[in-house]
Amino acid sequence: MEANTNGKGSVSRYEMLTAVDYMSGNSMGFILFSREKSSITWFAVSEKYRGRGVGRRLLKTALRQLDTNKDVSVITFVDGYAPGMAARALYQEFRFLEKKFCEHNGFPRVEMVRPASDEKRGESFHFSPK
Repeated sequence: MEANTNGKGSVSRYEMLTAVDYMSGNSMGFILFSREKSSITWFAVSEKYRGRGVGRRLLKTALRQLDTNKDVSVITFVDGYAPGMAARALYQEFRFLEKKFCEHNGFPRVEMVRPASDEKRGESFHFSPK
């Protein structure tokens, strides 16, 4: 990433959540999102940890950090692309809908959007005693 004159690169506009297996120290997955753009920009779960709810927890936590009064978008795999089916199913579970087809890095993709709602924004995943 190129840095601008104040030393902040374009990555500074994004936030990332990482799931770590504290027993082994392995990264289980991560999600990169932008509050400014109201979008999920990168999302991956290590193959070893797929099917264990890691992706669901990461996506749920990221969505809690975003403004529910705005649409949330993600560019993901097109329907029928086997390696992307689990991700698409998870997005659909969280009410993302297909909006339009596009191309990303020379590959066919689809933009999915989670429509704005009046639901309350969730709290952090950290425990805070009341």
